[in-house]
Amino acid sequence: MAQEQPVPVRPRPGRLGTIVTAALAGLAGGLLAPLVLPRLERGFRPATKSLFKTGIALYERGRERAAEMGEFASDVMAEARAEYEQSTPSDESGAAANEVVRLRNRSAREAGSPNA
Repeated sequence: MAQEQPVPVRPRPGRLGTIVTAALAGLAGGLLAPLVLPRLERGFRPATKSLFKTGIALYERGRERAAEMGEFASDVMAEARAEYEQSTPSDESGAAANEVVRLRNRSAREAGSPNA
């Protein structure tokens, strides 16, 4: 059986190393910012406008699709209502108004009664 070699422990850098690293990064960022930021700003406005234009186009397309879906649902509802009215016999004697209707978890009541 092979002997396991102990892993050498690396000493952790102290606070001084962390502070020096942060200071160097801040200094480098401060020196490079005047060179990089103007180039980024030039491209930022057109990119933002393009993003907004894309959002507006998607919004308008979504509104059109929603209107089409609403119109389709309205048409299907009208067709279903017409078929329902054709399939149910129209009893002009008023017998349909006196049918007994059983409501969920309630007693039976007449459809034409005032308490229905």
